Amino acid sequence: MWDDILVLSARGLRQACVRHRVAKRARIAPLVLNGVQIMNTQLLQQARVLDIDEQIELVEAIWDGIVSRGAAPSLTEAQKTELDRRLADHIANPDDVVPWSEVKAAALAKIRQ
Repeated sequence: MWDDILVLSARGLRQACVRHRVAKRARIAPLVLNGVQIMNTQLLQQARVLDIDEQIELVEAIWDGIVSRGAAPSLTEAQKTELDRRLADHIANPDDVVPWSEVKAAALAKIRQ
């Protein structure tokens, strides 16, 4: 079960990373987390000169490589708490669901608008 959730979380993370790269493509600055530079800025500069489609392909290739090695980002305590809350809600209300076919159809319809 947690593997499925991690895959869904990974997809969301991948989309967030792509949006982040696209939004910041005009600026060249090191990626910093908690005051510590966490990325090779030379690689980042090379990636930023790619067009958007190439950047997305690069991000997807990197992410697929991470997933193929069985690696996944660790969940934060807040994410674990939220997943536990959602699971408890589902157990308490098992009939309160929307079939995947309906979710997919609605998402595709929204994209096609």
